[in-house]
Amino acid sequence: MLTKKEQEKQLKTQEKQIEKQEKKVEKQKDQIEEQKSAIKDLKKEMREIRKRAKEKNKARVAILKKEVSALRKQTKHQIVTLVTSAFGFVAALFWRDAIQAFLQQAFNISVGDGGYWAIQVGVALIITVFAAAVIYYVSKLESS
Repeated sequence: MLTKKEQEKQLKTQEKQIEKQEKKVEKQKDQIEEQKSAIKDLKKEMREIRKRAKEKNKARVAILKKEVSALRKQTKHQIVTLVTSAFGFVAALFWRDAIQAFLQQAFNISVGDGGYWAIQVGVALIITVFAAAVIYYVSKLESS
């Protein structure tokens, strides 16, 4: 058995150990609170980063939409230009044939049917009117 002094000494030692443990627990609680606060701050920062990223993405999407729109408009314009040029070229070929036939008839260069040049002029006129109508229609499509 222990004497009263020894028991008191043991009791004091145990109380000191308990105090040390309580201090450790308090310190750990403080660390946990600091970590919770840090986590809150990180979550807030992540929300802000996501928000900024969304705004940047919206701006990028808007720019891309404008670029796609411009590209579509430019493509339409190129197609109209190509179609217009093609019909102009076809009409020019028919007029070339008509003028050649007329000159051959007028200067008696060729032997053959005398009305051939008139047919070619008529065909050239029809092709020109058709080409002009198509060019007008395609130009309207471009503006819409």
